[in-house]
Amino acid sequence: MRLCFFVCIGITMLSSGCATPMIMGLSGGDWVPLATREQVHNALGTPIKVDIAEGRSFEEFPVRNGCDQIVMGCHVSAFQPLEDFHIKGWSDLQLIAVDNIGSMPDKGRNRIVVANIHDVLHFRIFDEEGNTVVDTDEKKLSSKARLISDLKAQLENLWPPRKLSEEEKHRIIAAVVSIVGRFPLGSFEVGVGTVKTYGLVQIGTLPTVSDQNKQRVLPGQILRIEFDHLGNARKVFADGELLFSVAPQADPLAPANEKR
Repeated sequence: MRLCFFVCIGITMLSSGCATPMIMGLSGGDWVPLATREQVHNALGTPIKVDIAEGRSFEEFPVRNGCDQIVMGCHVSAFQPLEDFHIKGWSDLQLIAVDNIGSMPDKGRNRIVVANIHDVLHFRIFDEEGNTVVDTDEKKLSSKARLISDLKAQLENLWPPRKLSEEEKHRIIAAVVSIVGRFPLGSFEVGVGTVKTYGLVQIGTLPTVSDQNKQRVLPGQILRIEFDHLGNARKVFADGELLFSVAPQADPLAPANEKR
């Protein structure tokens, strides 16, 4: 009878887990919680800027080398690098307009080249060892036609001799990343998943591929996270653009396009 009693309690605990939304750092199937100020500090380190307002605060963190997690009191890397993550950071972005492919650079390291060849975009990327890991054009990427059209609109007034700002540079790199499907080492996704808590056990449901509440951030970008008065993360920005927000009530997923 006593065994049956404990089994019943166990089943009740497992069936009564409360599902709550949680901001997460994501890479493949790995995730680390970013739901509280302490978790954000554990994962991203010390903020480079703190802005306190009435009832809320903002903190800014540079995207560097993914996320950390705390294991036995020590910081360890939360994510295992995926195959796409072998490029150590595309610090060198070059926009050029040329007459033919032969006029494009054929050497480079950690370099991404976007060329306008008679109104056709060509993409060439070199990794940290100088290998060409991407060499294609928009005609071969017909499934990304909408993204390419959006990129062309962004680039309209940015071709040389215009000098790119850091924000413009990061925005273009992010667009190229989504088109060619290659990601630099240190990048990761930030998203809103659901976590159920059963006693001391947490089981997370990650955002789906089609979920709007999942965005990739790249090395060099600045993550700005807004906390409420209790220290819970409520909004995530990248280079000033709101990626998503988490309301404290039920049904908290609220993507938006506001600027801060």
